[in-house]
Amino acid sequence: MQSTGKGVREDLPPTAGQIYLLAEDENKSAALLLLLSEANYALQVFTDPEGLTHTLSEQALPAGIDIHTTFANNDRSHVAAIAKLQQGLPVPTAICFYCC
Repeated sequence: MQSTGKGVREDLPPTAGQIYLLAEDENKSAALLLLLSEANYALQVFTDPEGLTHTLSEQALPAGIDIHTTFANNDRSHVAAIAKLQQGLPVPTAICFYCC
């Protein structure tokens, strides 16, 4: 392992891309977080659509947005929030829904 002296390892490849995860429950999303981080994605977790909306308006588009939801009580608010987000983006981004 080669170190640059600045805490950056030269032997690691650059990240595969930024993924935003909108999770109803971070604890239940732990396996998904582990899987994506092992695949070398940079992750940012949100627990509400408003935080995700703000970040999308302030930062570069991510490689994708993953949504971990149970759709409890037939709640489709995450679907509506993402549809609204996609309309405001210059280029649509990949969306994945995970239910459990």
